[in-house]
Amino acid sequence: MGYELAIALIVGVVLYAVAYLYYGSGGDMEQDNASPATLDEFSVTQSNEGSAIPLIYGRKRTRGNVLWYGNLMTEAVWSGGGGSDDPDPVIIGYKYYLDVWQSVCIGPATLVAYYVDNDDDLGITSSGETWNDGSTYSFPTEPGQYAAPLFGTAHIFWEQWLVGENRTRLPTVHFVVEHYPTGSGLSYIEETNGCNPAAIIYDLLIRAQATNEDIDIASFQAANTYWHNAGYGLNMSFSRQVSCREAIAAVLKQVGGVFSVTNENKFYIKAFDPDEAAAATIETEKFLNFAFVRKSWSDTYNDFRATFVDASNDYSKRTVAVRNVANFWLTGKKKQLNVDLNAFRDIDQVSQRLWEVMKTQSYPFAEFDFATNLEFYSINVGDVVEIVNDDYGIVSAYIRIMSKDVSEYDQNRVGFKGSQMVEREMDTNYSVTGGTEWEEPDQTITPIVNQQVIELPFISGEIGYGVTYLLLAERPHSWETSFVVIKSYNGTNYETQQVAHRWAQYGTLDEAYVETPDIDDEIGILYTPSREDPSFDSISRAELFSLNRLAYINGEFFGFQTVTPEGPSSIRLTGVVRRLFNTNQDFATHASGSTIWLFEYPRSINNVMMSELATSFYLKFLPSFVGVTLDASDATQILVTAATVLKPFAPTRIKAVRTGTSVAIEWWPATQISQGAGAVAADGQVDQYPFAFNGQFQWWDSISGTYPADAVTSTTIVRAGSFTFRVRMQDIASRLSDWAELTIGAADGTYIGPDA
Repeated sequence: MGYELAIALIVGVVLYAVAYLYYGSGGDMEQDNASPATLDEFSVTQSNEGSAIPLIYGRKRTRGNVLWYGNLMTEAVWSGGGGSDDPDPVIIGYKYYLDVWQSVCIGPATLVAYYVDNDDDLGITSSGETWNDGSTYSFPTEPGQYAAPLFGTAHIFWEQWLVGENRTRLPTVHFVVEHYPTGSGLSYIEETNGCNPAAIIYDLLIRAQATNEDIDIASFQAANTYWHNAGYGLNMSFSRQVSCREAIAAVLKQVGGVFSVTNENKFYIKAFDPDEAAAATIETEKFLNFAFVRKSWSDTYNDFRATFVDASNDYSKRTVAVRNVANFWLTGKKKQLNVDLNAFRDIDQVSQRLWEVMKTQSYPFAEFDFATNLEFYSINVGDVVEIVNDDYGIVSAYIRIMSKDVSEYDQNRVGFKGSQMVEREMDTNYSVTGGTEWEEPDQTITPIVNQQVIELPFISGEIGYGVTYLLLAERPHSWETSFVVIKSYNGTNYETQQVAHRWAQYGTLDEAYVETPDIDDEIGILYTPSREDPSFDSISRAELFSLNRLAYINGEFFGFQTVTPEGPSSIRLTGVVRRLFNTNQDFATHASGSTIWLFEYPRSINNVMMSELATSFYLKFLPSFVGVTLDASDATQILVTAATVLKPFAPTRIKAVRTGTSVAIEWWPATQISQGAGAVAADGQVDQYPFAFNGQFQWWDSISGTYPADAVTSTTIVRAGSFTFRVRMQDIASRLSDWAELTIGAADGTYIGPDA
């Protein structure tokens, strides 16, 4: 069935005719004052030899094509001249009359109106007008040898058309015509605002020499009824040679649907009915392979524009718009989709269709790719199937089949691709667009509700800069880009400190988080986010230990690997690395209802702040968007009490080498500042020499007592007998770690500690 539709009835254009000159009898004519134009001096702007005659469906405005003009007659226009003492008239111009024959479209067609030079009020003055709707063999005889019947083509003839005064250009005429096909047997052909799409497709197939036996009439009638109930009538014009498949694709592009061939080798169509019953249910054991991918929110649209031809405005093109404000707030950016709906002529109808597009294209639907055995071979493109797949937790998903692969038929295998029917979950409401139905989203800056300042532990990787704070804030909406941090020592006079660019996710625990191994792959953290913004995906085990993102609950820092939705709105984190930065060494349980924060580890992105040692102060976070920042008086004040973090780690290793009475002692700091690899756990770090550290060390021995603090990691002591050595770290805030202790014997040799 490789029928090709050739819509190309070509009509040659004849521009030669005999001209008859007629002079009015208003007195003696002054030949020297003016002379009439000849036929050769007339110009025609709508005469294109070899042009295709358009095939119209519904009601369209189309420009005619001049087939012939001639029988020019002129009428002099006189006026008195030379003032009141000069009664001799003069010719001031001429009126021109022509016989004109134009083709309009493939018939039969009804003439609704015509526009002369884009004005439907001008009309045409002539001595006779003959419209042939294309259903008869009649034709004008005035063209003489150039006249011929144009059966099947609608055409019009004007006898002695007054083309104008002193005008030698034939006016351009646009015709508003209607054409509705017949003979399909479908229930609905002419809709209120155009032609039913199923009737158009049927007629296109018949014109391409398909027969009624080649067409699955039942599918056409089902689509015909659906589009009728939706109120969809199309108005289309095909004015160039196209294939039948291209023409049908142009129809379906306007209303949504499928055109294909059944297993019985018949042409069928299917409208995208969101309530269509499933043709089959495919369950887990029936899949030979199965994969799906869900689009991201960044793939969706929120600003939809459509062009249509407005019959109430002289059939001129208009643009309507509809916007999904919820999507805009969620994604934080405008993304536009332009839709061609030029086959619609009514704003109510085009609004309905544009809302349908909006509801599906502003949601990240899933796309499926799977194969089954030949049990499901009867499923056709466009059918709805129900998917049940226990391996992926899919209980009942309805998808529309968009393609079918039978290349492995001999292997008892058939492949399908389909799209999730998100429209099945949508309502059918819409608003008439074109005016101001949509209001610009209210982007008023509002205060931050959930915010927290956390003093980072000593070994967070930010040591050496005074006291370091982590600034966490939940974005109030989805479009704020940053927040300005202002600081005050008295709670009244604030100064700008910095601008933070990373938002954190805020939530509460759904259940208590109990003691677990250091890496928890079994229980995990179950919580409900206030807003899943920012969102976090699952990562690999290797990425987990780079610590580029963290969670925080009641003073304990965590890493997390796997993010799994659970229930209607909860999330479970597994692959949890516990007690980072030496936090929660008491193994405390985190109660249900506790606050949880998820955030990117914020080195070098202004979400950490350094402050003076042992100084309390106030902070305010002011959200900002496109240059507009919240007024400081509207923000909630945060009191920050300095120097409350845990004490530094004690040195992790002591090495003493005794040679006689000389004892050389060296100790390893617990942590060093990471050079770009994130914070490194003490038992997994690679040491460098000399050791990197910030602060000083105090040491003590059981013979001499305490030594002054010094920024060194080694010393030599002269002792003859056995003694005890201790060392601890003193950071730049004068905070002291616990002692690390080593007993050094009297015999020569190497002693390694600290003691247990």
